[in-house]
Formats: sequence, structure tokens, C-alpha cells
Amino acid sequence: MPVTLSGLISGISENGCGFLHARGMNIEVAGTVPGDFAEVEIIVPGRGKRSGKGKLVLLRRSSPERIPQKELCPYQAECGGCAFGLLREKAQLALKRDMLGSALKKAGIKINWQPQIVPADPGITRFKSIRYFGTSEGRVIQGFYHSESHIVENVAQCPRECAWFGAFASEIASLANENGVRAYDEISEEGVLRSVMMRDCQNGETMAVLSYKGRLDERFVKELTSLSARFGVKSFWIARNDSDGNRVICGSPELISGERSVKARLGNFCYSVGPLSFLQVNYPVAERLYSAALEWCGRDPDATALDLCCGAGAMTLPLSRAFGRVIGVEIIEEAVEAAKTNAMLNGVTNADFIASDFNKVLPDLIDDRVRAVIADPSRRGLGAQCCQCLWKLRSGSRVTLIFCGLKALERDLYEVMKGGFIVHDAKGFDMFPGTSGLESLVLLEKK
Repeated sequence: MPVTLSGLISGISENGCGFLHARGMNIEVAGTVPGDFAEVEIIVPGRGKRSGKGKLVLLRRSSPERIPQKELCPYQAECGGCAFGLLREKAQLALKRDMLGSALKKAGIKINWQPQIVPADPGITRFKSIRYFGTSEGRVIQGFYHSESHIVENVAQCPRECAWFGAFASEIASLANENGVRAYDEISEEGVLRSVMMRDCQNGETMAVLSYKGRLDERFVKELTSLSARFGVKSFWIARNDSDGNRVICGSPELISGERSVKARLGNFCYSVGPLSFLQVNYPVAERLYSAALEWCGRDPDATALDLCCGAGAMTLPLSRAFGRVIGVEIIEEAVEAAKTNAMLNGVTNADFIASDFNKVLPDLIDDRVRAVIADPSRRGLGAQCCQCLWKLRSGSRVTLIFCGLKALERDLYEVMKGGFIVHDAKGFDMFPGTSGLESLVLLEKK
């Protein structure tokens, strides 16, 4: 006999499942949010602090924080893109504020204030998107993965991204069906089409990179080229990816039509962006994030500033206006070449770029002339070795750390603080509304 419990949903997980605490169990229930009073059928029982799984049977009373049905995204139930999509924006921001505050405390930071969360603008928030190809009823479809799976759900349009993204991916799927090109299947490891990455720079500059396995028929490639021209894609690439993993772009992409890069403007600088260059997906929020990071670094024409994980130089170039010398470090060689191009494009002559793992070069870069460091690492964070290198900075040096994952923040911030740093401020930037994702900015100074 199935066990059914009723109670108040009192929390929510990063994947968007509400928590029901009852009979010593902590049950995750998809489709619920904090404040709901729900009737739940237990699917997988949990004991003590162990989480179980439950299925929503009946929503007896809706939470005041639940978004009205008429405002809900039509794909919310199927698409796994917006884990917090059932919550009102104000509730999402409050939840992310609590998440950041909790992470700071776990890192050993004693704060008596709530960190601020800088919201996103209404409307489009994703100017870069990755859509995946799958199969439904024998036909190729495109869309996003269902929550906690690699099952592709057919999503024609996402209200948070540029409208042409969905239309372009749908046309690729239609061409594939007309030409007998199949979508790649991770289980059987058969098929061709994997994903398409698209970027819109909001100035007429657009890019697309189609990822595939094996071989693409020449006629199909010609039709793709015509399709990209019809959509006005300025830079269209294909990227062969024969790996078993889920990496979006593997190896060196091949330019099929148009220019080798597109140009995006952030603040007062123009950036050349290639298929492997990193640039945040939400430009307005990125500008606010970078502005806060750069302002903290200050100004010293006689000193050096470092930008670790510099990408295409989005923060290195503005730093060059405030310091005598700036050095950007990036492990992806294509991004370093883009950064050098961007320096020339913007008339920057006091910036040097190094293509390397920052752990290898940082010990030799830190000397008495370095007065500011910005680090914006991947989700893995900086790691203990890099954090301990920062201990060598002079007293009064300023460090700006940007984290895209709170686990990395907890671990790295705790390690950095051992070197005699104090935290002056911490903020969250809602780069990905609707999701549990958060860009976190921490401003530190060497005592």
C-alpha cells in the first residue's frame, strides 16, 4: 500500500523540488514550492537526514510565493531549464540571498548582514543558448533536457532567450528529418546531431556552432549554410565531437560560412568573440558584475593587476585603464588569441596575456608590484594551490573573486582567508533568472 502524507512544504532543493519534513523523513517533491500545503505519495522513503522522494498527489493550498498559472512558462513542467520557475521573482531573489549567506557562513565568514542580490532585467536574459537534439516518434526534435535527465523535451520557444534561437534549431531539426540525418543517442552511441550553440550580441552580430558525431553529408551541410544565411547568422561553424561524454564542443570547430568571430560590446569596450571564447550569457547583468569587480580593484598607475581566467579579456581591458600593467591568464589558447585581438581592437598596449593553467604561472607572477587580482574561475573554483599563492600578496592588496558555484565559494574562500584577508562585501548577481544558478562576487583585502 502506498504511503500518503500531508504537510507544509518548507524548503526547496537546487533542482527545484520542494521539501516535506514528516515522520523523521525529508522528502523531495517535484512541482512544489515553500509555502505549499500538499498531499504527497512516498515513492522512495528516507530516514533521518536522508532524503526520500515523493510525488505530488494534491495541492491543497498554494503558496503565496508561487507564480500565477497565467504567468507560468508553458514548458515549465517538461523543461528542466528553470528549477525555480514556479516561484515569483521576489521569492527567487530571497532564496538566492539565503543560499549565498549560508555559503559565506560555511566558509567561515562571520557576517551580520544579508548579502545583496542584484536582479536581472525583465524580458530576455539569455543571449547565448545551447539546444540539444533528440528523437521522438522516429523524428528528430530539438529543445532542452528534462529535469535531471538527458531526455530532450521539444521546446519551440523559450521566453528567456532570443526568439531566433528556437526557430533556428527547429529548422535544423526539420532539415535533418528531410535528409535522413538522425540525432545522436547517448545510450546506443548512434546518430549524428548533438547540439547547437547560438549567441546573439544584440547588435546584429550572431553566431551558431553545430556539434555532431561522425560525419555530416555534404548536401546537408550546404542546406545548413543556406539556412544560416536565411537567418542572418554572421558566423556559422560545425564542430565534430566523437567523445562519449556530454561536452558541447570538442576539438577545433570548422568555419562553414561568414566571419571567424562576432563583436559584442560591454561597457566602453568592444570584444571579438569566437566559438570557444567565454562571455557571460546575460550582458546587462555581466556589466554590473564587472563594474563592481573593477571598482573594488581601485587605481594605481605604478602597479600591476592580474586577471585570472581572463577569457577574451572582458575585465582585463578595463583594468588596463586603471593600472600601469595588467596580465591576463587563460588556459584556452583560442580565448587568449581573442583577448590579444581585443586589446588591439581597443587600443590597449599595457596588457599581456598568457595561455596557461594559472596554477603553473601564478607563483612567478605575484611580486611587490601586484596590487589587485581578479579571478573568475570555472565551476571547479580556484583550488587550494592558487588560494595559497594569493597569500603572497602585499598588505593592502585587493582581491576580487567571482564564483559561479557556491560549493567552490565555500571551499576557496575558506582557504584564501587563512592568508590574512578580510571580506569587505559579498553580492550575488542573478545571471540566470528562473534557475538556482548565481554568480557571486566577494571583495577581499589583505590585512
